[in-house]
Amino acid sequence: MAATRLTEEQWNDTVRPALRATLNDASMAKTFPHKVLYGPDLYQDLAIQHQYFLQEIMHIMTHIQE
Repeated sequence: MAATRLTEEQWNDTVRPALRATLNDASMAKTFPHKVLYGPDLYQDLAIQHQYFLQEIMHIMTHIQE
């Protein structure tokens, strides 16, 4: 992720097939609201971190380490 530069839409397109399959295996509708998926655990959401934000955190960590 430190070398990638994908937009949020590109990440959504990349993750969509895996997310649908995972939600299906968890007996959840594939149209499950993303606000609940990516929301914080504090509000009883699932607290899944979006890959776009993880990518940006990796960029910041790489800059700090350099």
